[in-house]
Amino acid sequence: MKLLLLLLVFATATIAAESSVPVLDMLKPGLDVGILVSDGAKAMEFYGETLGLKPIGTINMPNGGKMMRFQAGASVLKVIAYDKVPQKGAGGIREAIGIRLVTVLVADGEAVAKRVTAKGAPELKWTKAGNFRYTFATDPDGNMIEVVDMAPNPEPKTLDRVAIGLTVSDVEKSRTFYGKVLGLTEQPTQELPNGGTKYSFLAGPTVIKFWQAAPNTPKKTGPTQDLTGIRYFTFMVKDVDAAQKLLIERGAKVMMPPTDFGRLARIMFISDPDGNFIELAALPKPPAAKQ
Repeated sequence: MKLLLLLLVFATATIAAESSVPVLDMLKPGLDVGILVSDGAKAMEFYGETLGLKPIGTINMPNGGKMMRFQAGASVLKVIAYDKVPQKGAGGIREAIGIRLVTVLVADGEAVAKRVTAKGAPELKWTKAGNFRYTFATDPDGNMIEVVDMAPNPEPKTLDRVAIGLTVSDVEKSRTFYGKVLGLTEQPTQELPNGGTKYSFLAGPTVIKFWQAAPNTPKKTGPTQDLTGIRYFTFMVKDVDAAQKLLIERGAKVMMPPTDFGRLARIMFISDPDGNFIELAALPKPPAAKQ
């Protein structure tokens, strides 16, 4: 287990790196993350009370279900519960190809650890790494949350960071997609203790990091509502239709063209080489003026 923790360390160099802005015309720099859960009440307690993330409202979704939103640095964790529970898709980081991990940075990891054990979960085991320490917690569905403790007295801007961790089937295809198609800035690679390599890309204050899956690892990717788990992440852009044109020119696979999502947003989905869904969302277009 210790080896696994070392593989996924949120490197000091990555935390300190300057933010980048994707070539996409962004409405905000940080990426949001969509997490499907089986029990909304339990998830609300975990993300709000146990992790200590700030709730910023619940939305009744046009396609059914509720989206509970939590501020995590410059990102929003969108925790979604549907009346009809999807099949279980969460689990260990290396158990499947897909989005397997979310990293959040906190200013008081000890308080988080005490709240975790107060809920009856095993005591968190911290690993020291440079000027921070990290551990792993699981939400009620088994989704992996990496908690990075930046105490004492972290720079407020440092806490803006969130990381999204993927286990991928082909690192070179993923590097091409995230670097060339999405236009994100690649960071120096990090050699891992097991001989593997971690690749990292910056999207503003958000880090997308990934590593190679073992042979015959099953996939748990695909449409966002198929399984519980960390199912997608979101780029907030100024113009979804313009983003679609740009991404098609770069060879992106469009899974859903720009669509009005009720009065909440105008959204579209593309997929990465493994079939992970990536949302692009913009503010809804204003209603046409009456003649």
